[in-house]
Amino acid sequence: MKRCFFDTIFFLLLLLSACSNDNGEFASLKAEVDMSAVPAEGMVCSVDVNANGTWLLSSNQSWVSLSQKSGKGSESVEIVVDANPTTLQRMALILLECGAIKSQIIVTQKPGKGSVNVTIADGDWLKRIEVPALKYGNIARPLLSYEESLADSVLSFVVEWDPEKRHSRWVAFSFNDYTAQKNWSRSSWTKTEWGGDPFQEDTFLPEACRTTLADYKGSNADGYDRGHLCASADRLYSQKGNEFTFYLSNISPQLSVFNQGVWESLESYVQGLGRNTAFRDTLYVVKGGTIEDDCIQGWYRGMPVPSYYFMALLCQKKDTYKALGILMEHTTGYSEPYSYASNCVTIDELEALTGIDFFCNLDDEIEKDVESHYDISQWNGLK
Repeated sequence: MKRCFFDTIFFLLLLLSACSNDNGEFASLKAEVDMSAVPAEGMVCSVDVNANGTWLLSSNQSWVSLSQKSGKGSESVEIVVDANPTTLQRMALILLECGAIKSQIIVTQKPGKGSVNVTIADGDWLKRIEVPALKYGNIARPLLSYEESLADSVLSFVVEWDPEKRHSRWVAFSFNDYTAQKNWSRSSWTKTEWGGDPFQEDTFLPEACRTTLADYKGSNADGYDRGHLCASADRLYSQKGNEFTFYLSNISPQLSVFNQGVWESLESYVQGLGRNTAFRDTLYVVKGGTIEDDCIQGWYRGMPVPSYYFMALLCQKKDTYKALGILMEHTTGYSEPYSYASNCVTIDELEALTGIDFFCNLDDEIEKDVESHYDISQWNGLK
């Protein structure tokens, strides 16, 4: 069912955010003005912090600054929102953490007059076909690389980040004639300052809710890889586009045998489709691991370990669309030769299993048709 609320989500935001738990911890944020309609010229205002312990306050955008980032008990913190130099509405997240309690205010600023040039890719990424509907309270994280050959920005992929689970809900990207190119490789990193290991924290996310290199240190000894969701081999069109795939916002604690076996084989198959111009004009891809409480195996160093990993695929060739869902149990029980036919589902079925509204920006009639069925024979030899 169509649930795309991109045009309304910005107006359904909390101005008062309060949380408590059974341990008696309490934290709340209250803005003195309407933070869902901040004027383009910017403003200075106060946010009241009320907590019964020591707290941390952070902003995930540099254009929203805080006069105070930590304290204890009740405080009034000054918030400065810079003028918006673009012609686009923009959002920021102010996150309060007090012990195990987190609460937030989302700042939505009106468009400016456009003294800074912003490309279509920068402004419309939430409306792109591959991007699912966002879950309220999560952070949408676009990874945009400026490509000199185009004199424009290219959307490498989008992450929906769950700040409480500290794990992405999904990543979304597309293969087209530009992003399907191979101008970089994972082995190329050995010749850079990274020395072959470009994994890094995603500093776009608030410090309190992002994962760190320490979270994954030595994980191989426990049987877990730093598993890419958008694979390195999915984004080879440029060095920067590939670098984004090593941000920890794109990484999941994935069983090594699964990651390097059946999942990598499936990824290679999809990459082949994405680079096959006879098969697609555009191949839209959504990947992820299930992180709802009833769909995890447990926790690893404060991160959920998904019970399943999934892909939602949508192929456009001229005016023709076809879609396919794939759901893989996160286990070491697969053996070669790998077969995926029993793991294929309709997009409707995948939505019911994951709670994610895929391809919500697609025309309603096309979406209804392609999400209700699939024909595995149309998917270039998938078995």
